Amino acid sequence: MSSASNLTGPLGDRLSVREEQIVRLLLRGKRNSEIADELSLSAKTVKGYMTTLMAKLNVRNRLEVVVAAQADFSGQPRAFNR
Repeated sequence: MSSASNLTGPLGDRLSVREEQIVRLLLRGKRNSEIADELSLSAKTVKGYMTTLMAKLNVRNRLEVVVAAQADFSGQPRAFNR
């Protein structure tokens, strides 16, 4: 992947290249172990990235990470009520 973010909304400004790679794989329905294999990382490292992503996006779980990323791609607001 390139160093420039392909995300169009606020996520593109907040995520590292590796975090964006992980989000893209999440959007394709990949599990942590599959993400780890594809990116040549350990599953523990992917889990750490997931924790960081959830904190950056102020979400509680991987499903909400996916929803936030989908909203970013579409330009639609997130539907989380806090």
